[in-house]
Amino acid sequence: MGEANFEWKEKAKMMSAERLIPESEQHDRLRGRLAELYHAVIRTATPTDQFVEGFFRTRPQIAMKGRMFLAAALYALLRRRPRLLLLREWSARENGATTLPAAIDRTPPAVESALAVYLWLTEELGAESRKAMDLTKVAMRYAGEQGVITPDELDGLVDAIRDFANRLDKDGGLASAPRPIQLAAQFSIAPDMLERWVAERGESAAVALAKSFHQPAPLDVRVNRHRKSREEVLQMMREHRLEVEAGEYSEDAIRFIRKASLKNLPGMKEGWFEIHEQASQLVSLAVAPEPGWKILDACAGAGGKTIHLGSLMGGKGVVYAHDTDPARLKPLEQRIPRNQLTNVRIAWPGTAAMFAPYDAVLIDAPCLGLGRLRREPTLQWRGDLRARIAETTAQQRECLALYAPLVKPGGILVYATCSFEPEETSFMMEELVRIFPDFKPDLLPFQNERIRAMQSADKSSLTMLPSTNNTDGFFIARMRRTQEPLTFA
Repeated sequence: MGEANFEWKEKAKMMSAERLIPESEQHDRLRGRLAELYHAVIRTATPTDQFVEGFFRTRPQIAMKGRMFLAAALYALLRRRPRLLLLREWSARENGATTLPAAIDRTPPAVESALAVYLWLTEELGAESRKAMDLTKVAMRYAGEQGVITPDELDGLVDAIRDFANRLDKDGGLASAPRPIQLAAQFSIAPDMLERWVAERGESAAVALAKSFHQPAPLDVRVNRHRKSREEVLQMMREHRLEVEAGEYSEDAIRFIRKASLKNLPGMKEGWFEIHEQASQLVSLAVAPEPGWKILDACAGAGGKTIHLGSLMGGKGVVYAHDTDPARLKPLEQRIPRNQLTNVRIAWPGTAAMFAPYDAVLIDAPCLGLGRLRREPTLQWRGDLRARIAETTAQQRECLALYAPLVKPGGILVYATCSFEPEETSFMMEELVRIFPDFKPDLLPFQNERIRAMQSADKSSLTMLPSTNNTDGFFIARMRRTQEPLTFA
């Protein structure tokens, strides 16, 4: 057994004693649905949660328990995708692909869907190889009813699964692969990402980060403090027998120890709280808005941080939500009245400068989004990493050029990304000061000792990671404009 295969094999061995794999026509069909869903997801650019929601909407015959199973299993398959592709490449040839895009190009979607189900059955559920092959074959037959594979292709698919399984049993599939590829397959992470993280953080920290992205993302909500206190909402949730605790980092956060449906929970529709990841909540708290301020949320999207800022200000002053895409702002029109906020306005595309200058500008910039890999595994393989970084950093520079001049003298600029790559984070703050030397680092306002211990040396920036904080990955920086007029360098 190859070194890179050891951890997954041991996990499967432990789990096989604890789990039974149901065998019935109903479960065969569910596994076929899983192959169908996976086959569709890997061929779309739509965010996975949105795609899955639409998938179920057009298939109302799938019961709720089936939907829960399919969603959980799909994410398990997607997290294993880098591992699957690398294993197939290096077990099928002496010199396999070293990037996921290249491996994807050489792997037919139907073949990949079958291998994904097989690998999930063996490594997640602990199925013996022969049983896993039989179950996969049946699942693909049912998937074929949905057009995933034709009957004529099924026999060849079985041969591909058998060959894949035999090579894995023989040498782990990676005997000829260089160590970086073995590590990437072992921890199921894109090789270019893992190589970058090793160079930036060292192998131990890089491996810990890769492992963290295989854990399910926790569920956090943010209490709207102008409506209810966190203690009141915690008490209400516990009365409904929900397992919850106060958030460790944000004073407005509640974390679910065990996930639950919030749809019919008292206060959800009334705006007492909203689903809002905890590290993301720190972005609004970094602004530390004062009642009466005028604030611009420059890249507001659906307005989660806008709502948080309005709540922090106690309904006083005004927060303008702006985005370059008007469709992204549409949900905010319904969220404002639900949250009973009278100090939130929408600044439609191109109008942000009309209301300047601002006491504070928040730029939650477009980015790679790698901090959200637990929630969106597909972010790993959306093209060449270097090209993607070049694209996002160009967008970030544009945001700084557009919105930094709107900060009034003495005002605050908070920059944030749900990423942790240097080019998108600390380097971008250096770029801001180079372009606009009138901006200087400003102390973050956090009093939480754990947060303070993770801040930069000058206490002006913060990086949160799933491997150390069990949150999404986030970078937050706070800058203050001096009294002098802004000048372009």
